[in-house]
Amino acid sequence: MKRSQILIAVWILSFMLLGIVAFDIVPWFRGDAPWIPDDGQWVWPYTHPHWPWLILSAVTLVLYVAGSFLVLWQSRRVLLMVWTFSSFVLLSLLLLYLDESPLFELLTRLSIQGHYHGVVPLILNFGDTLRDWPGFTDQVYQQTHQSNGVVISPPGLAVIYYANTRVLDHLPLVSNSVSAIVRPMQCQDLIMANWTDAQWASTWIQILMPFWSALSIAPLYRLGTHLFDRPTARLAVIIWPLVPGLTFFQPTFNVIYPLMTLVMLVFLWQGLLYTRPGSIFLAGFTLSAGIFFNLTLVPLGLLAGLIILGYHLLIRVAPLQRAALLNLLRDGLLFGIGTTSIWLIYWIVGGSSPFAIIKSNMSQHYELNRPYFSWLIMHPLDMFLFVGFPLSFFVAWRAVRLRRENITPKKVFVGSAVLTLFVLVLSGSARGETGRVWLFFAPVWVLMAADILVGLRVRDRVVFLVLQAMCLLAIASVLRWADYAALIRPSNPAEAKSAPTFPVDAQFSRGDDRITFVGLDVETAPTTVTLHLHWRAETPIKHAYVLTLVSIPPDESERESIEWTPEDWNYPPSCWRAGREFVDTLVVPLGDLPLPGNWLFSLAILDAFTFEPMQVINAAGESSFQVGIGPVHVQ
Repeated sequence: MKRSQILIAVWILSFMLLGIVAFDIVPWFRGDAPWIPDDGQWVWPYTHPHWPWLILSAVTLVLYVAGSFLVLWQSRRVLLMVWTFSSFVLLSLLLLYLDESPLFELLTRLSIQGHYHGVVPLILNFGDTLRDWPGFTDQVYQQTHQSNGVVISPPGLAVIYYANTRVLDHLPLVSNSVSAIVRPMQCQDLIMANWTDAQWASTWIQILMPFWSALSIAPLYRLGTHLFDRPTARLAVIIWPLVPGLTFFQPTFNVIYPLMTLVMLVFLWQGLLYTRPGSIFLAGFTLSAGIFFNLTLVPLGLLAGLIILGYHLLIRVAPLQRAALLNLLRDGLLFGIGTTSIWLIYWIVGGSSPFAIIKSNMSQHYELNRPYFSWLIMHPLDMFLFVGFPLSFFVAWRAVRLRRENITPKKVFVGSAVLTLFVLVLSGSARGETGRVWLFFAPVWVLMAADILVGLRVRDRVVFLVLQAMCLLAIASVLRWADYAALIRPSNPAEAKSAPTFPVDAQFSRGDDRITFVGLDVETAPTTVTLHLHWRAETPIKHAYVLTLVSIPPDESERESIEWTPEDWNYPPSCWRAGREFVDTLVVPLGDLPLPGNWLFSLAILDAFTFEPMQVINAAGESSFQVGIGPVHVQ
């Protein structure tokens, strides 16, 4: 088949697949396959786009594609790096607006996926936690009932969060200022509301993920020049911001794993091409760090091993010569030592066996039901969906071209990548969501596609970038995370418009938290009493509290207390803005046949977890732990 015919087929298929995804014509493309049982599926929810931001995003992508060709015509590398870095960050933030404001979206996404940030409050003794990491992850699983994130990961990311939080504990001015930006966005979550300023400030590790993941462009360019040539490397860098998964999965750590892939491969190829044993060790060390963060990066060990084998047995010298075998053994040993280095240090210092950690993590991982033969199709489909269908076709084209190519380093690279993917898919080790989990392969696919595209006419490259940009826009517009329904904002009740009928002016306090119970209005009905409680926070509330009310009937018999927070649990005291008075309406049931007479009520504010009450000082200066309301006469 002629190249022009192949291109026409690629353009038509890419456009058709974009339409299928954008209009949800074939739901199983996003995982909703009828032949897979419900407990064996991983489905990306479909929703309608936010049209005003969709138009703005489309215009921005057009400007990026147009500007990219102007940059490509320049020979300045710095201009290329600045353009793609800034564009990557801008596009990531802009496309997040298709669902919510970027800062809110980034914060809430990290709060429902991974739970790496949330483990710090659970670490009572850091040394004991590291010595019994499997026991700690079991504890987290019992609390969250989710077999993902920290539960199926080694301790690397938890160590980073813990260390960062401890540093911020000693920088109160910094942590207080930074945490104040994000705390109000998820203040209705009582667990998060109980975090310290340092723990809130640590969330910025992931909130800034668009910036961290944009750093991948530098090693991507370097690897491209090592194995291909400058035009291919430059085109790969331009394509990088258009990979859908890099935006869609912000701010998970998966978007930074491609950076670790690239650093490992740059070190590895520097060591092989220029005979630098130290670089090969550093490649293994980089992978060791990556696996210490997440076991999903283990396939990179297979990729690196195949590259080392292929390079020494196919390129350097005849494989039967003793020197070739010695060099192969040397490089393989150096890479192996580097790969095990961090784990050996952890084993020696912490005393926790890597095998026990891997066994514990994998036991949770393999509890997920993923029918083997169905997912032989779904795993690569999910991966290439978030790589982008246009790019995926050129990856396949580059793989097919292997058989007609002379033995070169880039052929070893491409062949090793293709073989690694085949082994990974056939192994059945994945458990869905491979669009995110296998995102660390994205740099490899981008370089493979760029190697084909660089040989095409400028017009064809323009068509490709436009289609790839359309793919990015379609996925960001209509697909959502599986847990996107959990992304809710706290309520914002209206400010009180009038003073209460019965002023109280009781001052609640605990630590630095100060709340004023201004007063109340009362309405009675045959079986209920409605209390309109006027509240005003005097300081930012930095702990989790609940409100409680005990009803005391005329005969003073015991009744069950009511526990609540305003706005149906969506506006607890941790959300109250200092100096702002609002009204919380509480309907108190009195029973089907309430006793007539004077009823009393006892109002208190308790710590949501320890149930320790706030101290109350009434208008007369008397101290207590509750405020009495009443008598309220009931007919």
